[in-house]
Amino acid sequence: MPVDQTLHSDVTMSLSRLKQQFVNFLFEGKCCVCNDRLVSRSQIEVSEQISGGELQICDDCFYEITGNLVDRCHFCGAVLNFNNPFKDRCRSCRSWKLKIERVISIGNYHDSLRETIIEIKRDLNDVKAIQMGMVLGSLFDKFDLPDNMDWVVPVPSHWRRRLSRRGLHVADVVADGFCRVTQIPKSNRILKCNRYAGKQSMLRPAQRILNVRGVFAVNSRFPLRGLRVLLIDDVMKTGATIGECAQVLWQAGAAEVYVAVIARGMGIN
Repeated sequence: MPVDQTLHSDVTMSLSRLKQQFVNFLFEGKCCVCNDRLVSRSQIEVSEQISGGELQICDDCFYEITGNLVDRCHFCGAVLNFNNPFKDRCRSCRSWKLKIERVISIGNYHDSLRETIIEIKRDLNDVKAIQMGMVLGSLFDKFDLPDNMDWVVPVPSHWRRRLSRRGLHVADVVADGFCRVTQIPKSNRILKCNRYAGKQSMLRPAQRILNVRGVFAVNSRFPLRGLRVLLIDDVMKTGATIGECAQVLWQAGAAEVYVAVIARGMGIN
């Protein structure tokens, strides 16, 4: 790994540690999902897996939002509540032709997980965002994924969108929490946003693909040939944004692109 990239990764991890100390201070004794006070540290089953930071989540919320990790689509990460006759792909993604190996998620975009993500965006709550990243990171080893990822790359956001959220870049903060647990180096300079694109939420799938075409590009200073890259975002719905990011990473020489998201959205809304 080049010296400047290593230095940038070290600085990023140092900032992540400072942010985690702030998280621990604000969330001491409270669940990051339901905000109820934790009765004891023994309630946090996954906390022992986390080095230098504590994941604040109660057992009830943890099992509610993660569900059964076996009942997942192997490709798109959706939690399935129906029989999957397509083996490794479900009916939601069997026609996708994305340049990704696999998607993992905490759960589907509904109920308390959906409310938590809405709260993060509505209240600009980076504390909950980093905690959700830590939950995602705590699940990483439970999926059958390569353990030698080279880079974690948050899906970039245009400066106009960050300005409207007073500087909050949700994917970047989630990646901070994820990397705090997994110790995989993160870079938010590998992938950049070339232009502002309108919101995807009200567009049809075909329109979403056109809306993000040409939006992202790889920084030429970061050689990716032969490397494994893990993309991080908050929600993946139709796969248009993630697919465009993965496409440009693959064209830049990345050997494999994986995806980790807080929630897997099913459908347009």
